[in-house]
Amino acid sequence: MMLFGLNKVTAGEPAIFTSYTVALLSNGLNLAGMVYYFYLMFRGYGILNFVRKPQKYLMAVPFFVVALVLMTMVGMNSWNVLLRFTLI
Repeated sequence: MMLFGLNKVTAGEPAIFTSYTVALLSNGLNLAGMVYYFYLMFRGYGILNFVRKPQKYLMAVPFFVVALVLMTMVGMNSWNVLLRFTLI
Protein backbone atom coordinates (compact mmCIF):
# COMPACT_ATOMS: atom_id res chain seq x y z
CA MET A 1 0.00 0.00 0.00
CA MET A 2 2.83 2.35 0.69
CA LEU A 3 4.02 1.89 -2.89
CA PHE A 4 0.90 3.50 -4.36
CA GLY A 5 0.64 6.23 -1.76
CA LEU A 6 -2.43 4.82 -0.06
CA ASN A 7 -0.94 5.52 3.34
CA LYS A 8 -1.64 9.26 2.88
CA VAL A 9 -5.40 8.92 3.27
CA THR A 10 -6.46 9.19 6.89
CA ALA A 11 -9.47 7.55 8.47
CA GLY A 12 -11.02 10.86 9.52
CA GLU A 13 -11.56 12.95 6.43
CA PRO A 14 -10.43 11.78 2.98
CA ALA A 15 -7.84 13.90 1.21
CA ILE A 16 -8.76 15.19 -2.24
CA PHE A 17 -5.19 15.47 -3.51
CA THR A 18 -3.09 12.30 -3.49
CA SER A 19 0.00 11.06 -5.30
CA TYR A 20 0.02 10.87 -9.08
CA THR A 21 0.07 7.07 -9.12
CA VAL A 22 -3.07 6.82 -7.03
CA ALA A 23 -4.74 9.57 -9.06
CA LEU A 24 -3.86 7.81 -12.31
CA LEU A 25 -5.16 4.43 -11.11
CA SER A 26 -8.33 5.87 -9.60
CA ASN A 27 -9.16 8.15 -12.50
CA GLY A 28 -8.32 5.45 -15.03
CA LEU A 29 -10.67 2.94 -13.43
CA ASN A 30 -13.35 5.59 -13.04
CA LEU A 31 -13.00 6.62 -16.68
CA ALA A 32 -13.12 3.02 -17.91
CA GLY A 33 -16.27 2.40 -15.91
CA MET A 34 -18.01 5.53 -17.16
CA VAL A 35 -17.08 4.92 -20.80
CA TYR A 36 -18.29 1.32 -20.57
CA TYR A 37 -21.55 2.44 -18.93
CA PHE A 38 -22.30 4.98 -21.67
CA TYR A 39 -21.32 2.47 -24.37
CA LEU A 40 -23.72 -0.13 -22.96
CA MET A 41 -26.45 2.50 -22.72
CA PHE A 42 -25.80 3.44 -26.37
CA ARG A 43 -25.99 -0.19 -27.47
CA GLY A 44 -29.13 -0.87 -25.44
CA TYR A 45 -31.04 2.18 -26.61
CA GLY A 46 -29.88 1.62 -30.20
CA ILE A 47 -31.97 -1.55 -30.35
CA LEU A 48 -35.20 0.25 -29.49
CA ASN A 49 -37.20 1.47 -32.48
CA PHE A 50 -38.56 4.65 -30.90
CA VAL A 51 -35.15 6.11 -29.99
CA ARG A 52 -34.15 8.34 -32.90
CA LYS A 53 -30.48 9.13 -32.20
CA PRO A 54 -28.81 6.84 -29.68
CA GLN A 55 -25.48 8.57 -30.45
CA LYS A 56 -26.54 11.32 -28.01
CA TYR A 57 -25.58 9.04 -25.14
CA LEU A 58 -21.97 8.92 -26.34
CA MET A 59 -21.63 12.72 -26.41
CA ALA A 60 -20.78 12.87 -22.68
CA VAL A 61 -17.71 10.62 -22.99
CA PRO A 62 -15.26 13.29 -24.29
CA PHE A 63 -16.17 15.59 -21.40
CA PHE A 64 -15.41 12.84 -18.88
CA VAL A 65 -12.11 12.07 -20.63
CA VAL A 66 -11.00 15.72 -20.52
CA ALA A 67 -12.14 16.19 -16.91
CA LEU A 68 -10.41 13.08 -15.61
CA VAL A 69 -7.19 13.78 -17.54
CA LEU A 70 -7.08 17.27 -16.01
CA MET A 71 -7.80 15.82 -12.57
CA THR A 72 -4.94 13.36 -13.03
CA MET A 73 -2.55 16.12 -14.11
CA VAL A 74 -3.12 18.05 -10.88
CA GLY A 75 -3.07 14.87 -8.76
CA MET A 76 -6.75 14.91 -7.85
CA ASN A 77 -8.29 11.56 -7.00
CA SER A 78 -11.80 11.27 -8.46
CA TRP A 79 -12.85 8.60 -5.96
CA ASN A 80 -11.98 10.80 -3.00
CA VAL A 81 -13.82 13.72 -4.58
CA LEU A 82 -16.86 11.51 -5.04
CA LEU A 83 -16.66 10.37 -1.42
CA ARG A 84 -16.29 13.94 -0.22
CA PHE A 85 -19.46 15.09 -1.99
CA THR A 86 -21.54 12.06 -0.98
CA LEU A 87 -20.59 12.28 2.69
CA ILE A 88 -21.70 15.91 3.08
